[in-house]
Amino acid sequence: MKLGILGAALVLALPLSAMAQTLPQQKADLEEALRLKQFICNGIADVSARGAGDYASGDLARCREALGAQRAEYQAFMAQYASAQVAASPAAAATSHTTFADAAH
Repeated sequence: MKLGILGAALVLALPLSAMAQTLPQQKADLEEALRLKQFICNGIADVSARGAGDYASGDLARCREALGAQRAEYQAFMAQYASAQVAASPAAAATSHTTFADAAH
């Protein structure tokens, strides 16, 4: 019974821990996904250019479309990431200023 409850808690906690990634972790994950998608599309284009019949032109078009969507997601995240960094900077500066002011008294 205890193992069942523990297992259920673990299964429920895994998606929540993935959602609780820090912004730098999310940025790194999105960058890696973008590099991977670019690598795949380049590979499809290279194989197609060599005349191999493994990929149809539709495969390359779908890959490039997915790459475009991945880039758009990355750019949207970077815009949010930049605004989060700008919003955090004044708060951090105010905190450090307060800390120095408190230490002076």
